[in-house]
Amino acid sequence: MTYEQYLKNEKMNLCQDFFNQLGNKLAGTYETVGSCNRDLSAYLIPNGTARQITYYGKPDCSFRVSDHWNWYSNLKKCNKPNYIQCMTRDLPFTNKRKAPGKASDPICGICVCLFRYGIYEVVYGEKYNRQTKTWSWVDNTPEAVAAMI
Repeated sequence: MTYEQYLKNEKMNLCQDFFNQLGNKLAGTYETVGSCNRDLSAYLIPNGTARQITYYGKPDCSFRVSDHWNWYSNLKKCNKPNYIQCMTRDLPFTNKRKAPGKASDPICGICVCLFRYGIYEVVYGEKYNRQTKTWSWVDNTPEAVAAMI
């Protein structure tokens, strides 16, 4: 294993641990749903909102833990050509599509984000400053993040 892969694994472990602790804080009103793509992503959503997890949006005040964000889906999955999947302004801009109608490569960033007002914001994990082009780590407590909703 390379050092880069080791760091990615450690960051993902930290984010998944935070996500699980947040889930414990919100137990009874939130439920965890795994990604339909069988990747490392998962959602923490208000009870009864699982049907809102689509290629066109997510439940308001839900959380996502993942290592990939900001991409265009294949138009066969989402027919809105300008809709950015799992969009956050806290990571680099979306890549261009590989070919017309095809998906773009996602932006790699390991974090937990809160979905509000149609966009994700980093509440824990990696964050990118688009102005200074620098990365930072957002540290938070599950209690403080649970209080955001």
